[in-house]
Parts: sequence; structure tokens; C-alpha cells
Amino acid sequence: MAGKRKRKTFMITLIEYQHDGKLIEDILTETFQNCGTEREAAQIIGITQQTFNQWKYRLGLEEIIQRRSNSDDDIEE
Repeated sequence: MAGKRKRKTFMITLIEYQHDGKLIEDILTETFQNCGTEREAAQIIGITQQTFNQWKYRLGLEEIIQRRSNSDDDIEE
């Protein structure tokens, strides 16, 4: 039996539609990478920072986003 994927909320589906069908996982990680903070990424996407964090954990992106954040810190030093 394949791993279960949580159903997408209406808001996630709407944001994917607004981004030409791009997956929400890609939208969150790419926007975070371009902005550097969850707060700015959330504002650009049109959601609250709380929602950004909820989706990050719900979709299992916390390690990816944390890793990108840490690698950016290494570059600045």
C-alpha cells in the first residue's frame, strides 16, 4: 500500500491554481528561498505566517526549509 497523502485544502488548491498548477510544495520552498524568511514568503503567497508554518509541517517540508535557511546563514558568514 502506497503512503497516504493528506488531502489538499481549498486554499492550497486555489494557490496552486494561481501559480499555474505548480505544486504547493514547490511554491513554499521556492518562495522561501527567494525571500529568506517565512514571514516574507507567506506575504508574497498571500497567506499568514501561521498558515505557512502549518503547511510546512503538514507537507513535511520543515527539514528542506530549515536546511536552505542554514545554508544561507553559512554563505553570509
